[in-house]
Amino acid sequence: MVETLLDTERIGRLERLAAWLGLASLDGVGVSTLWQIAEGGDVEAEWRLRSNSAMRTAAHAAAQVHLDAGIVFTEHGDEAHPSLSYGDPHVPAVLLWRSGAPLPPRASLPTVGIVGTRRASRLGTEVARELGAACASAGIRVVSGLANGIDAAAHRGALSADGAPPIGVVGTGLDVVYPPRNAELWNEVAHRGALCSEYPLGTEPAPWRFPARNRILVAQSDVVVVVESSDRGGSLITAGLAGERGVPVLAVPGSVRSQTAVGTNRLLADGCQPCLGPEDIFMALGFERRPDPGNAGGPGEQIELFDASLSDADTAVLDALGWEPMSSEALANACPQLSLGTLLVAVQGLVRRGVLADRDGWLERIR
Repeated sequence: MVETLLDTERIGRLERLAAWLGLASLDGVGVSTLWQIAEGGDVEAEWRLRSNSAMRTAAHAAAQVHLDAGIVFTEHGDEAHPSLSYGDPHVPAVLLWRSGAPLPPRASLPTVGIVGTRRASRLGTEVARELGAACASAGIRVVSGLANGIDAAAHRGALSADGAPPIGVVGTGLDVVYPPRNAELWNEVAHRGALCSEYPLGTEPAPWRFPARNRILVAQSDVVVVVESSDRGGSLITAGLAGERGVPVLAVPGSVRSQTAVGTNRLLADGCQPCLGPEDIFMALGFERRPDPGNAGGPGEQIELFDASLSDADTAVLDALGWEPMSSEALANACPQLSLGTLLVAVQGLVRRGVLADRDGWLERIR
C-alpha cells in the first residue's frame, strides 16, 4: 500500500514537472505567463491544451532525465520556494534544485546574500571568505552566485566553517558548471547545501541569464552584502533588486582609489549601511549571536598591523603602494628614496608578515 502511494506520488511529480518544462519551452511563454498558469491551478491541463502527443512525449522524457539526476522542483506554496505571492516579480513560478539533503523551508534559517565583482582584489576575497565563514558559523545560510571572485570566496568561507548549509543560485542548467574552474566548489555546495536554477538541465551560459538570476538570489536573502563592486555590473543590479524587494543592503567600504570599491562606496553615499564586519550582518538580521572567532576561521580576530617593528622603509613602501595593486617596477619608481636592495628587503618582509601579497610581480596590500 505504501509503495503504491509512493509510486502514485512519483508519477504525479513526473507529470507536473513535464508540464512545467514543456510550457517553459514554448515560444511566447515567459515568466509572467507561467505565473498566470500557476495561479490558474491546473498546470497539466494547460500543457495538454498547448501541446501535441510528440511534444508531451518529449517533455515527459526530459522530466524523467531531471528526476533520474536527482533534481527536485519547487513552486509557489512549497515551503522551500521563496515566492511571496503569485506573480512575485523576483521569483519564477518554478525553481529546480540539486541538493544532497531534503530542502529545508525557506524561513528555517536566516540567510545573507554575499555578492561582488568577479575581478576582486586579494583583500576583497579575504573579506568575503571571512564574512561567509562567520555567518555560516552563526547559523546563517550564505547565498551567492558561484561566480569567480567575491561569490566563490563567500561560499568557500561558508563551507570552511562547516555550519549552516550554503545556497548557490546559478544562471545555467544545474548540470552545466560555469565557470568551469569552480567545478569542485559547485559540487561541494550542491552536496553540503543546495544549488538552485530556473533553467532546465543542459542550459548553457548566456550573458543575460546572470543578471536575471540575481533576482532569485535576492529573494533567497534576508540581507544582501556587497563586498566589492566597480561603478557598474551585476552587484549593483543585485543591490537595486534588493531595494525593490525591501531587503536591507550593506556595503563594505573601500579605498577611494580602488576601482573595486567605486560601487560599494557609491552605495554607502546613497544611504546603504556599512558592513565593517559580521556583527553588522547580525544586527541587520535582528539577532545578537556572535561567532567564536576561532571556530569561524578568524573573522572576529583583530590583527595588529602597525607596530614598533615597522621600519622607515616598510612605511615608505606602504605609503607608496596604497590599496591598489602595483607592479614592482612602478613601486620602485614611487620610492626613489630607497635603494633597490632596501626596497626588496622591505617588500619581502611585508610579504612574509602577511601585509602584502605578491602575485606574479604585482604587489597588493591586504592588511
